[in-house]
Amino acid sequence: MNQVDHVLHNGVAPIEEWRPGVGPYQVNPDCTGYFTLTPMPTDPADGGPELKLFFVLANDGHEIRTIVNNSPATPAFTAQITSIGTRIRDCPPD
Repeated sequence: MNQVDHVLHNGVAPIEEWRPGVGPYQVNPDCTGYFTLTPMPTDPADGGPELKLFFVLANDGHEIRTIVNNSPATPAFTAQITSIGTRIRDCPPD
């Protein structure tokens, strides 16, 4: 999986507008799944821990709802991070 994100930390915007990330994912037959995200920022100041997220696909795969479960590479942390993504159009390939 390849993705980009824009995450505010305590209300502070990241240095780069869109931080790239990569990682493996799994989609189950019931449209649930998980992925492990490793941030790959171009500016090290926008770094962060590897994260494990669980998701549910909805609306015939046009929507994804995620929640961060933990960080498998760092000690436990207190955070509640959720997101909802909606496909609004097909993006052109790279």
